[in-house]
This record gives sequence, C-alpha cells and structure tokens, in this order.
Amino acid sequence: KPEGTCWVNLGDTYANSGHGKGTGSFNNKNNPSTMTPKVKCDLPQKCLVQIPNKFAIEMTNRGWILRNEIIWHKPSCMPSPATDRFTVDFEKMFFFTKKTKYYFKQQFEPLKDVSLKRAEYGWDGVVVDGIGRNNPEKTDKIIVLEKGSEPVPWTIGLLDFGHPRIIRSNHFATGGRYDLALKGWNYVLFEPRTYPESETFEFTDNVYTRLKKAKLTSATLRPLLEIHGKEFNINEIDVVLMGLISIQDFDRYAQIIKLHSSSSQKNNRMNLAAAHYNIGAVYQLRNEMELAAYHFAQANAYNPNEKYAMAWNDIQHILGDYNPFDALNESNVESAAKLPPPDGALLQPSNANNP
Repeated sequence: KPEGTCWVNLGDTYANSGHGKGTGSFNNKNNPSTMTPKVKCDLPQKCLVQIPNKFAIEMTNRGWILRNEIIWHKPSCMPSPATDRFTVDFEKMFFFTKKTKYYFKQQFEPLKDVSLKRAEYGWDGVVVDGIGRNNPEKTDKIIVLEKGSEPVPWTIGLLDFGHPRIIRSNHFATGGRYDLALKGWNYVLFEPRTYPESETFEFTDNVYTRLKKAKLTSATLRPLLEIHGKEFNINEIDVVLMGLISIQDFDRYAQIIKLHSSSSQKNNRMNLAAAHYNIGAVYQLRNEMELAAYHFAQANAYNPNEKYAMAWNDIQHILGDYNPFDALNESNVESAAKLPPPDGALLQPSNANNP
C-alpha cells in the first residue's frame, strides 16, 4: 500500500580473496581451484563491504524515503574468532516509506519501577547494586519560570529585570501559592496597554500580517493600507486611526492596531508568551494537562520558541496523543494555538476593555 512502510534487515561481510566455500573434502582445503567462485570485490582484503549502507543509498536513489537506520543489538551473539577486530554484535534495520504520509504509531519502552521511584523521590547520589538509591522523602518538582521583559528606559534596553507583575507572580509560585500566581499571570494577559511618551507606531508588512491573523475585518484593514510604511508618535496615532476607522469600530479595534504596530510590541509579545508558559507550567504540576497544553501552545504563538514547542510536545506524550508525523496532518503546536480554550482556562473578564 502507498501508505505502508518497508523494514529491511541486512547483515554485512568482509572483502576476501574472491574464493568461496570448498567442496567439503579435507584434501582440497587449500586448493582455490576446487572452491566455488564468489563475487569479486575491489575493496582491500578484510575491508568491511558496507552492504547495508550501499543498499540504503540505492533504495533512496530509486525513490524510497529512508526514515530511520536502526541498530539491532545482540548482547548474546556468538563471539567472533577473529583476533584483529571487535566482535560484531549488531545488525542494521532500515525503515523505508514510499510516501511522506503513512501510517505510523510510535512505540515506547515501559519505564522500570526504579526510574519511576527516582522521579518521585529523587536520587541521593549513592549507588547500591548498580542502581541509584532513592531518597527516603519526596523531593519538590522544579520548574524554571519565565520572567518576561521590561527594559529600564534610561539604559537603552541594556538593563532588564523582567516584567514586575510576572516576577511577583513567580515569587508566589515559588512559595507554592499557585492560585495567586495564576491570577497575576492572567492579569498580564489582559492588562490595559499603556505606552510611554517615547512610543512610536510603524505600519510595516509584518504589522498587516499580524492584524490579519488577529481577524480584523477587510473593511477595517483596507483603509490602513493608506499609512503603509509610515510612523507616528503617541500624540498622532489616535488622530490618524480616527480618520481611518469608523466611530463604532474605533473602540473595538484601535487598541489592537496600536498593540501590533507599537515599537514595544516585541516586548509585549514576549511578556504574553512568558505569562502563558508560566501558567502552563503550573497546570502541568497540577496534572491538568489539557490546560497546560493550551497555554504552552499560546506561548509559542506569541513568541515562537523551541522551549514552548517542546513543552507542548511533552504534554502530548503524557496524554498519549503524540505522533512525530502529526505535523504532516496539521496537528501540531501551531494549529493547537488556534483551538478554543478548554474548560477551566482563565479568560479575560467580560468587562475588561483590553485588546
């Protein structure tokens, strides 16, 4: 089937004199003329022929897709009589497919009991009978929280202690006061946007892309094309937008437009990502995995980062929903960010006037 897979197991051999097996007669053991001929090889004698690798290369030349080269370890193999090389205690297996999309279900080895106990209690550094001894008491799980970004103005961005509300909420989380931490981070997600006097608003191509993703209507976006490439200060931007947006839409869209076009929008997105990531980390500690996955996906949407994507992937592993080829089916961290929030997610208060 086109969506099927092909698994090939091949051993290897060594280049020799070109003569094969004998006739079985002891009298002819050293007589090459009595031996069956073998395929001659141009490699030096005793050289590994690399048959599996050459086979894999030829398969790819013929249009097959090589997905994995797997080592089949054989710990109880027969020792080699050769005294000038190591015993070959493995064979290679190749995993081929015909198409980029195919059926695949990843398999995982079950964890040993000692590994589960060590994860729960920690390891005190002592080895007993080849196994790390467990601590008698459970250890606290450790997470590294994000601090966000808010550069000190007079340092031209060189000094940044982090977003004050995120830092404060991090202290609550460190002390185990997760409910207060969640409320603080959630406020960061929906806090009113204020801009310093030095703020500028520039309408670049990226700004229009972000506004389109924010689902602004075409009727609102089209007039904004008149200011493409232009930059405005804090005193000009509201006047300009009032001339381009209808009165009934101004309150609804002006804050969103200013958010995406402001010179500080990069820091804003970093703070939104940090708040989402921290919320997800706490939900993961609480074993509320669907909520954790939602916030990790949102963090990656605001500030694409391998750390956020890997955190989302880890949750899929825990839930048993992970497939490394889900990206082919548009089931990935990017598409997850577009899903509605699950039940129990902290949401913007209905009376908040925020973008």
